[in-house]
Amino acid sequence: SSDLKVILGSDVNGIYNKDPKKYTDAYLMKIVTSHQELESTDNTQTVDVTGGMGGKLSELLELATIGIESEIINATHNNNIKNALNGVKGIGTLIRNEKWRKKNDFRQKIRTFTPM
Repeated sequence: SSDLKVILGSDVNGIYNKDPKKYTDAYLMKIVTSHQELESTDNTQTVDVTGGMGGKLSELLELATIGIESEIINATHNNNIKNALNGVKGIGTLIRNEKWRKKNDFRQKIRTFTPM
């Protein structure tokens, strides 16, 4: 696939609904499609986007509006970078725009259709 994707390597597994260092019930958000999604989590103040991650997330969400998917992965774990570059999904938190994706999935299907 020639789709463009941004991979952000970090020392955390991705974006959590709460700070996992403070809350044992914190969970990794597998997909984020908007800032509203983060604001709708149980405890807004503890969403783990500190240390500059908030700004990076804003940029990645902006890229998502033009169809560029991103993934925040833990670059300190063995093979995560290699797997992400090889197209393995679900390693960290995927940042994408569902509206753009749904609209363009249809176009992609048209482009890849080959009559017999």
